[in-house]
Amino acid sequence: MQIVYGGNEAFDALLYRNNPHNQAHQAYLGARLESMSNSNPAMANTEFFQRAKQMYDRIYSSEAMTIARAAIAQVGHIFQEDNIRFLNTLVDIQNAPQTMQRWIMANPVVREKYHAQQCDGYSDTYQDVFPGLLREHHYDYRRVMNHVVEEDEQHGWSVSHYVEDIFEGDRELELFEKAHILSTWEVIEGFMKAGDSDPTSIWNSKL
Repeated sequence: MQIVYGGNEAFDALLYRNNPHNQAHQAYLGARLESMSNSNPAMANTEFFQRAKQMYDRIYSSEAMTIARAAIAQVGHIFQEDNIRFLNTLVDIQNAPQTMQRWIMANPVVREKYHAQQCDGYSDTYQDVFPGLLREHHYDYRRVMNHVVEEDEQHGWSVSHYVEDIFEGDRELELFEKAHILSTWEVIEGFMKAGDSDPTSIWNSKL
């Protein structure tokens, strides 16, 4: 079972987000409030008008709508399989299953921002058991990059072979699983470089 949390603003916005005519309603109500204020300044000072405007601002605030859209996205990902696969959209990455969260958080760009507290890092659903470690010093990174061919400025290409014991309960990643992870890394690094939405925030927070 998954519970989606949010305040009153998120709930109100969620209700309106599900209405297919939401944008038309928003534009209509906004225009009516503005028209009433301009045509009758005395009306704009009444308690009723002020309460109506506060309700409008609360429901249609950008923060409330962002939370509502994120809540809807979470609901849409409730029944996804918890496996390793290529995630190529912001919403899919933000709502990555826990198995993929582990490998996404092994990406060096993501970890640098996470350690600097510049991204969310999947809130309470991801547990960093190797705090502060990056790249080849990070166990999960080594698991992904083991036997993977990389471009090398000096030699043209290189392959890293990490000889170590696999932790209990782990296994060697399949080649296609590494391909899924590396492809997702490429996408998420693009989002990190853009510096807008946090790809590791289930609530679509900003970086």
